[in-house]
Amino acid sequence: MHSVGAGFFALGANNPAVASSATIDLMVRRPPSEGHKQLLRELNEERAAALQRISTTLESLIRQLCDSRERVRRATGPDREREIATWRDLRARAMKHRWYLEVQREALGMRRHDVLDEFYRVPTFD
Repeated sequence: MHSVGAGFFALGANNPAVASSATIDLMVRRPPSEGHKQLLRELNEERAAALQRISTTLESLIRQLCDSRERVRRATGPDREREIATWRDLRARAMKHRWYLEVQREALGMRRHDVLDEFYRVPTFD
């Protein structure tokens, strides 16, 4: 009758350099557990929520830009310079959020961004 004997211990069962069966189990690719699936769902929900927040902010900035452009057109003198500075700041923020939107879409696997200009056209001052 053989039991776990000297050969087992000689291989280093107590040696951390030798992988235990639990370690080997972790190294074998298994289907994701329910906990892992839940984590992935929560990550995707957060990505989608971030996409919504970014697009809502961008829409607001675009509306503010359109209003600001009209104020610049009506303003004169020092008021005009102040309105132009406000418009430039709004446009810089809108362009940053437009970029955030692309990055967040890519995080969700969406690679085509050409349609964004159709829905989120950041106004220029023309």
